[in-house]
Amino acid sequence: MGSERTVLVPVDALFDLVSAVDAEVAESVGKGIGRAIGERLGRDLGGPEGIRKAALDSVINAMAFELSVAGLGVFGIERWGRAMVLVVEHAPRLGGTFLVKVLEGTLEAATQTSVSCMLLAADPVQRVLVASQSATERVRAFIREGTPWAEALSLLQSSHGKAGA
Repeated sequence: MGSERTVLVPVDALFDLVSAVDAEVAESVGKGIGRAIGERLGRDLGGPEGIRKAALDSVINAMAFELSVAGLGVFGIERWGRAMVLVVEHAPRLGGTFLVKVLEGTLEAATQTSVSCMLLAADPVQRVLVASQSATERVRAFIREGTPWAEALSLLQSSHGKAGA
């Protein structure tokens, strides 16, 4: 695990930073913030092995605490069959996929496993799918075809009998 120091940054200043750089840099900043949060989470829960052994509710509650303390909103989880959707209320509006990259970085650092996150809905709460790369690509394809996100998750469950999430 890394030993990066972190600092508190007012949301307005972070918004100014994220708005002033291209999307790739903003996503990198988001992922870096997420990694720092995920490293703390991983240490608190006994590393990737401790996380795998813990109840999902315990992991989500610990993650929600870390993300809330960081000022990133109030977090919960929804299960859509085998698909996991993080629900974020009162998230600061930082644009684009910033929050998605924070969540990816958090989960990857905590579990030391590659994950893929995608924004499903943004108003009034943000819903972020957490799945494998192939599952998020399939959901993206369904949505591009005009399928509402909730129906896309249902189709993900029924396609080939496995969600891949």
